[in-house]
Amino acid sequence: MQNPTEWLNFDEYVQYSRLLEQGYYDIKWVKKRFYEALSLLGKPDKRDTLVAITLRLKNKVKVKTITEGVVSYEYVKTDWRVANAAANALRIKANNKFKSRSNRKDLLPYVRAIETNRNGDKDHIHALIRMNDLKRYYEPYEISDIITKIAYGLEEVNSRDKGDNPAVKVRTFPYCEDRYKVLGRSIEYICKTSTNACNPLENKITAV
Repeated sequence: MQNPTEWLNFDEYVQYSRLLEQGYYDIKWVKKRFYEALSLLGKPDKRDTLVAITLRLKNKVKVKTITEGVVSYEYVKTDWRVANAAANALRIKANNKFKSRSNRKDLLPYVRAIETNRNGDKDHIHALIRMNDLKRYYEPYEISDIITKIAYGLEEVNSRDKGDNPAVKVRTFPYCEDRYKVLGRSIEYICKTSTNACNPLENKITAV
């Protein structure tokens, strides 16, 4: 595999304003995660579409438990585990929707970051999905509509939260760099909370 530093140069996209405005921005670790994320997505190709997604989760989610054959339900506060499960479900459901049955085992390139707001709000998710090797051609608006529907269908997302500040935000753009530097800045954004002690890209696949 080629070195991702040859595809995009982090120093062109680093948001130095965060160093002044947001004390948690650790440029050394953000840079490290930037290249890890880029490596997972692969070498940019303008023929592919990249989907940037932000998910705001419910305050609490309903969890099913079975104890000695008795089924019960309880509501648990949203935490990293809940966000991780939602992030993995999003990937699998998108993969199953856009890939043919014969190549679903080759998952869509995907990077997601679980981030906790500095003011103590619940965890939320930022994700990037590279749309390549799909079962047919999809227009960008089709991709956006389908991903939005999938996201709102997740148990962890409030399907009625679609107001001025919706729970699901989706945007698409070609998976290549342009004069607006959308790609590099999108990758930098999801890595921005990286520190020695925090890897927002940490992922543990869970069953869906």
